[in-house]
Amino acid sequence: MEAGGLMSYEVDYDDFYRSAAVYVDKILKRRQTGRLAGAAGDEVEFVINLKAAKQIGLTLTLAGISLAANRVIK
Repeated sequence: MEAGGLMSYEVDYDDFYRSAAVYVDKILKRRQTGRLAGAAGDEVEFVINLKAAKQIGLTLTLAGISLAANRVIK
């Protein structure tokens, strides 16, 4: 999104890294990896880029999008 996308659902990287750390811990404790759930985080966030919206002439109100978006790039 920082590169210029308008809006997207993204992985919550904090959640992803926490999940990955738990997964690595289980591997290091020699759990059978075939029985472990995936390491991907469960949380996603909705991100809107106001700079990109302005460039294409789209008017978005901060009050309206702040209700829907988890993160707003200004």
